Amino acid sequence: MVSPTVVGQDVGKSVTSSHHILTLYWSLSVSIFAVGGMISSFTVGWIGDKLGRVKAMLAVNVLSITGNLLMGLAKFGPSHILIIAGRAITGLYCGLSSGLVPMYVGEISPTALRGALGTLHQLATVTGILISQVCKSVHRSTE
Repeated sequence: MVSPTVVGQDVGKSVTSSHHILTLYWSLSVSIFAVGGMISSFTVGWIGDKLGRVKAMLAVNVLSITGNLLMGLAKFGPSHILIIAGRAITGLYCGLSSGLVPMYVGEISPTALRGALGTLHQLATVTGILISQVCKSVHRSTE
């Protein structure tokens, strides 16, 4: 027969271990997005030159759809793996599109407006982040 203190220690260790694994999955699923974006940002110029700006942006949309489908279908499979893979693929998409869009805008814009329109993409991205943070703060204060 096993003493209650030994059983309690084993349960405590397994709870602590599962907490660490959960923290690992959560940390990996959050950070893998940035890793994917960083990796793909190194290939923006090559893909833009190889396929052309418009075709590259259309081809990169496949990554967005694939990543979001994986995250959306995570409920029906091994959720942590699908979410991590989906966020990695979505990160690849964001890294590529964050470089391809300003390149394309710079090519099609009039010479006099090229600098202003080139920075508009980044300004819109940062404005969207600001608005989401403000909405989150307002939502939390109403709870």
